[in-house]
Amino acid sequence: MIGGGFVVIRRALLEHPMFRHEGEAMIFAWMIARAAWKPTRVRYKERVIHLQRGQLAVSVRDMARALDRPRMTIHDFLQRLKNQDSIQTDNRTGVLIVTICNYSKYQDYDAEARTDARTATRTGAGQGPDTEQQSKQVKQDSAPKAQSPKRSFLPDDWQPPAVSELPPKAQECARQWPAELYAREAEAFGLYWQSERKTKADWPKTWANRIINQHWKVMQEARRDPGRAGNGGDKPLWETLREARGNA
Repeated sequence: MIGGGFVVIRRALLEHPMFRHEGEAMIFAWMIARAAWKPTRVRYKERVIHLQRGQLAVSVRDMARALDRPRMTIHDFLQRLKNQDSIQTDNRTGVLIVTICNYSKYQDYDAEARTDARTATRTGAGQGPDTEQQSKQVKQDSAPKAQSPKRSFLPDDWQPPAVSELPPKAQECARQWPAELYAREAEAFGLYWQSERKTKADWPKTWANRIINQHWKVMQEARRDPGRAGNGGDKPLWETLREARGNA
């Protein structure tokens, strides 16, 4: 659809924190490969679409078919990328246009190569590339290194925080959830990560991200039972449920 040429896929993409596993990184790599590398026109679903650099025209159905993935998997993945400001979407024309944010950051290989070439040209006759590289390494080693956040396992006694302590977007979602569904999602979150025995640097943010990603599913389930009330309180849901059981 976009033509020939090549794209740059950096190995660091596989370890990017916005992906839960390498399979998602490869889905994103597919999107980069299908995106326009310059402004162009394409024909999609019998329509002529004008694309800018870093954009692709695709539907969830076609993307799922091309990648041999369930449609729901693709839908959830795109929604999570959108929530993390990694992509933008626009379907006002009747066709879904996905814009990959920071596309140039992923693809500006030529500019990086030209920078390296200019650096090599400026190297004097008495200073070889190895000497320059060693000088850079000394500067890097002497510079203070930022400490990475300490990673930890999810505690066995973990409980969800009060709704008022969540980030704004997650708090907005959580206040709409019925109490029993919030508690169920929290229990599922705890059981999953405690059984996986994987470490995270920030569990509150991981939980908040879970709330945002699961919001549309929870609300669909809640709409099937209009009698459920939203979770408007500031107490943790486990405490609210414990008090409810005590008053029963």
